[in-house]
Amino acid sequence: MRRWNPDLWRQLPRHAQVVAAGCAGAIALVVLVILSSLWSWHSDNSQRLEDIEPRIARLLGYIHSFDQLDVAAAHTHAQLASLTYPAGSDSAATGANVQQQLRHQLEAAGLSVTGSQVLAAQARQGFEEIRVNLTASGSMEALDQALLALQQMRPLVLVNSLELSPARARRNDPEQNVMLQLGVSVVRLL
Repeated sequence: MRRWNPDLWRQLPRHAQVVAAGCAGAIALVVLVILSSLWSWHSDNSQRLEDIEPRIARLLGYIHSFDQLDVAAAHTHAQLASLTYPAGSDSAATGANVQQQLRHQLEAAGLSVTGSQVLAAQARQGFEEIRVNLTASGSMEALDQALLALQQMRPLVLVNSLELSPARARRNDPEQNVMLQLGVSVVRLL
């Protein structure tokens, strides 16, 4: 292998020196372009990797806690099923069923139900609200018992409105009676 000899360069004709210098410059330019594109590619991929690392860590966390998430989801589903009416039930049938259950609960508590009405269901995002209005009368003690019974009902019964007014007192009746207008709703999944 020959060593670089500067005298050899000087012995070349001028046009050969220009061509050799041009070729060397072109090769150097191509090498610089390749190196800069490799650096740019490396920087872009490094940035993407930094952006992906938290997502990967989060997914690994989900994988490691899958069993706990599965148990929590099953528990939540069971609670939701106990508090709401199922999606497969008919809205009108559910409303009639709720109306009958409410009448039974109020009468069992000692109230006299004078009227009840199932109102039009209102669709929400993912569920439907079925509303029922009831009119009843009875003693304050019976009202307390009825409200406690409503609190214990499952699926959950939500009291939307409660209006009380004194009922006409009978002669020689020491018990205070009230007229009750009650608006309740239940939730049916869609």
